[in-house]
Amino acid sequence: MKNHRIAMACLVALVLVVGITVAWSALTADTGAQPPTIVAQAPGPASSPGPIPKEIDFAATSDDPTFGFSKDNPIKLGCGEAELDRYRKILRAAGKAEIADSPVASVGCGAFMSKLYLSRLRDKNFKPFTFERHGNVGAGADGHIVDWYKLVDTEGKEYEIYIDMYHPESPAWKCKVPKGMYFSNE
Repeated sequence: MKNHRIAMACLVALVLVVGITVAWSALTADTGAQPPTIVAQAPGPASSPGPIPKEIDFAATSDDPTFGFSKDNPIKLGCGEAELDRYRKILRAAGKAEIADSPVASVGCGAFMSKLYLSRLRDKNFKPFTFERHGNVGAGADGHIVDWYKLVDTEGKEYEIYIDMYHPESPAWKCKVPKGMYFSNE
């Protein structure tokens, strides 16, 4: 069982390294999104919110104060069939057919959707967070593995959020965001 887990982790890592990097521009070509900052960096100086950017979707913010902030109430997102098909085409075009045709591709696509979601989160100043995955915290209430991320806003405040990436019915752009955060459509 341990060797199976190690082999699966290696395959997932390979999918993430190859797939996420190659897939970003193709999956977001029609949105104009910029690549996310995945590794945390020192936040910039505090700034005032100023005018509200047109791309902010206030309706996406959850009213539930626990949503996304606990393993028991994670953000549930995933990679539906259309996204997975597009992700597999990108992997094949990059010469990674063995990954594209394996079950591991769906895990890589789910991880990509998590990164896409996190790259669209905005803080109270409507600025992007820096974020870093800190591992998983085991199975959530529905039995799926839940990932743990640390986010830092533009004022240096840290947040911990939890994502269950095994929900293909919920693409990143249709999910609610934790209270106090906003979702950018760009």
